[in-house]
Amino acid sequence: MTCVAEDPTLQLADALQMGNSWRFDNGGLTIVLAEDGSELAFLPAPPETVAAVEACPLFDLPYPRPEPDYNGKLARDFTPFAEALAAYPAEEVAAREALVSGKTIPELQALMDIGDLTAVELVVYYLERIQRYDVEKLNAVLELNPDVLQIAQALDDERAAGEVRGEMHGIPVLLKDNIATGDQLHTAAGAAAMLDWDPSRDAFLVSQLRSAGAVILGKANLSEWANYMDPCMPNGFSTNGGQTQNPYGPFETYGSSSGSAVAVAADLATVSVGTETQGSIIAPAGINSVVGLKPTKGLISTDYVIPLLPFQDVPGPIGRTVTDVAVLLSALTGVDENDFTTSASAELAGVDFMQFLNAENLTGIRVGVPVWNEEAFEAVFAQNDITDETEQANLREALGALNVDAQAVIDALTAAGVEVVEIPSTAVPPNPSNISSLLEYGFQQAINEFLAGLGDEAPVASLEEIIAFNNEDLANRAPYGQDYLEGSANTAITLEEFASQQQLDNGAARNGIDIFFENYDIDIVVSDLGQAYAPAGYPALTVPAGYAEDGTPTGTIFTGLRLSEPQLLAVGYAYEQAAEARVAPDLEATMALIEAVEGDTVEVAASEIQEPNAPVAGASLAATLGNLSYAGLFPGGPISLIDGRADYDDGDSGTPYVQLANHLISTGDLDGEGTEDAIALLTDHSSGSGTFKYLAAVLDVLGSATPTEALMIGDRIQVKSIIVFGEQVFADLVVQGPDDPLCCASLMVQNVYELEDGRLVERSSTAIDRVSLAALNNTSWRLLDLNAEEGEAVLPDTEITLQVREGVLEGSAGCNNYRGTITSGPEGLNSLVISDSATTRKACPEPVMDQETTFLTRLTTTAAWSFEDGRLALGYRGEDGGLPGTLLFEAAGPAEG
Repeated sequence: MTCVAEDPTLQLADALQMGNSWRFDNGGLTIVLAEDGSELAFLPAPPETVAAVEACPLFDLPYPRPEPDYNGKLARDFTPFAEALAAYPAEEVAAREALVSGKTIPELQALMDIGDLTAVELVVYYLERIQRYDVEKLNAVLELNPDVLQIAQALDDERAAGEVRGEMHGIPVLLKDNIATGDQLHTAAGAAAMLDWDPSRDAFLVSQLRSAGAVILGKANLSEWANYMDPCMPNGFSTNGGQTQNPYGPFETYGSSSGSAVAVAADLATVSVGTETQGSIIAPAGINSVVGLKPTKGLISTDYVIPLLPFQDVPGPIGRTVTDVAVLLSALTGVDENDFTTSASAELAGVDFMQFLNAENLTGIRVGVPVWNEEAFEAVFAQNDITDETEQANLREALGALNVDAQAVIDALTAAGVEVVEIPSTAVPPNPSNISSLLEYGFQQAINEFLAGLGDEAPVASLEEIIAFNNEDLANRAPYGQDYLEGSANTAITLEEFASQQQLDNGAARNGIDIFFENYDIDIVVSDLGQAYAPAGYPALTVPAGYAEDGTPTGTIFTGLRLSEPQLLAVGYAYEQAAEARVAPDLEATMALIEAVEGDTVEVAASEIQEPNAPVAGASLAATLGNLSYAGLFPGGPISLIDGRADYDDGDSGTPYVQLANHLISTGDLDGEGTEDAIALLTDHSSGSGTFKYLAAVLDVLGSATPTEALMIGDRIQVKSIIVFGEQVFADLVVQGPDDPLCCASLMVQNVYELEDGRLVERSSTAIDRVSLAALNNTSWRLLDLNAEEGEAVLPDTEITLQVREGVLEGSAGCNNYRGTITSGPEGLNSLVISDSATTRKACPEPVMDQETTFLTRLTTTAAWSFEDGRLALGYRGEDGGLPGTLLFEAAGPAEG
């Protein structure tokens, strides 16, 4: 079958329309997409050069994606169910499907109550479907509980004796593979290194489910380590579970709760439990056309759940309907002494959330829907200084077209009797969180503490041991690599910086959302707010909204304030009943797509060995650079990479190897000869504790591909980015201190390299300071000068103040009060970002109002800060992007309140 690829220009245009926020990352531009939190990454293109990063190999392949060539995938064992499945003939399969398919949990309970269905029969129904649609196909179910039939039978016996525990009695549930169960199931977060863990007890939420009568069917596949394994690892892949596929066709699954969403969508389980740090329930639920709830932080215990970022991690229910999600949520809540955050949610512990699914509970709820209205258009024109009428008309037409989806939601909610408030799209607050840096430090801290807490149960003792375990057989234990794990283990971020960033992000997200809701007097908003709900700890709900022209499922996301689950479910249910958008997937059609690639595996690099200096026409950069010989790494002569790797023997234990970092490739004309050259980063993983990094220039990479001698740039360093600019190479590195590399403080540096006599040489190394924004917390300031460089003093008899407290910035602008958020900026040094301020408005004398406007404009374009002789200096940006002036403040004591 020949497939015609979609025009990449159209793909980019579609993606850019979903852009929610942006930031600079190490000299490049990153745009965060609102739909699922994924990112577009851009590098600068200097004059007369081309800067490029080689794509991850499998990311260029269409869906359904094949799996890499590896042998680490676990086999699904149906032996315990062989007898039951053998006694389940085809005609009974069809009859039971007609009986069960499309039923909600209350409807299944009704069938059980009248004797038309048993828990055992429901389990067998799912086992047969898993065998037919999932094994080596959808790959949503990682492992089946060998005791599931016995558990179901015991619950059937209870029902026969007149004992029904509640709505979850006899209902099969799948658990994401990071939720511990004290039974025969593994709990491994999809990772080979965790397979030997045998949990001695259930997670608290599992105990709650068992008490409610739920049947633990098995474990759902996931994006390994909750999607924090390697940037090249596709969503929905884990070493233990393989590649999860979307049941609706050749589409993404998103992650990390990929298997939890896919299994429910394909009717392989009644409901499932996923986990989310930021987007990991909402995104996969939406793209797989199911309902997913990311609850308020603390509503469901995270006890004995393998962590990613504990202060944001939260488990949550996934179902085909809002009804099923409400039933499952009721069984999951509870105050847990092992998770202190649950005590703050005690008012909703044990609540029956089904009671909120009716029209009466919509009374008084106001739902905000962001739209592109006149106020939004004018805001865009003003922010971008667009005065040309033709350009304004074009923007009105382009942005106005985005109202189609919003209007459909408005129509559905209005039909259901919900009060709707239209809000200008430009008023939606941005997500202030820098999740990448938080994960980099937070994961290693969290997983090391979790493993230490397991005591003798722990299969490995630390993140470092996990990395070492994978390195012993990388192709089969980490087939896409483990760059995120290694980056976290070697992070230069300090505990102080992490704690400060956490506090700022949490506070800024909460305050930004709170102010937004207060300004528009709403209870729920139809938006994920750029996933700001996650750092805020607030709940979000996605409900199926329909399907795009190509069949891609879409979802409508509702976000509320803390512990607003009753209102959120009430509105979500009303929308669901009015929209009636969900359609079950055509699994037979999807199976045909999957079978077209079934049995095919692909290798992460090219399988054909290239001789050094051989032409490489048509080969990708990663394949080219990964099959060359490099000198300068060892005194014994060049080392030849095959498919990006070369093992060697250093006489010590273990298997040392050299590997190409194929996600950090940059190109340009380094030697000025008019041909494209490349920079390769080579990592030497010795069997000791060292990880040595080398840079090599590969000249004429699209022709004769001749590598220069590799230059060793350090041991135990982390390479953040490599960019070719003109004939120079800029590398941002995190390095250890100048003495013992295991003891000293880390530094951020930017090294500059050039070609000299056919090899790279270092020209300069500049330290980049890190200063914590926490130093500004709980401080109060009075403005002395609007521009310290030009001497623009504050008007007589006026006072401009500024207070900073937990990510919130507020004060008097001279006549009116203002309030906004403040976060660390993306550009290093002492950079920061201040949000557009919410400002009270009252009449002021014209000179005072002019001064206020000047101050607020400069404040919200602030890009850098410093302390100077006890004074606070905020450098603001000019039209050219530079820093032409400074707002200068004197201390006014601690922040009030």
